[in-house]
Amino acid sequence: MKHEARFLATNLGVNKWNRILATYDSSAIKLYLGNKLMDANTGGTNIRDQAGDLFIGKRGDSIDANTYFKGVIDEIV
Repeated sequence: MKHEARFLATNLGVNKWNRILATYDSSAIKLYLGNKLMDANTGGTNIRDQAGDLFIGKRGDSIDANTYFKGVIDEIV
């Protein structure tokens, strides 16, 4: 099992900026849209417990590695 948090793209506003924030504290990953908690997951192992690349805006698995986010990503910290 791995840490994973999701929300539907239909929750995003169209033609406006959406603030999406993910946090991880070594036991839980939480996903926020604006100031609203959309999903949380406490199951799994460490978030990066294996070697490999971290993808932001691109699917990184073998299902469809050529799937990219269609939009603008700004201020990754």
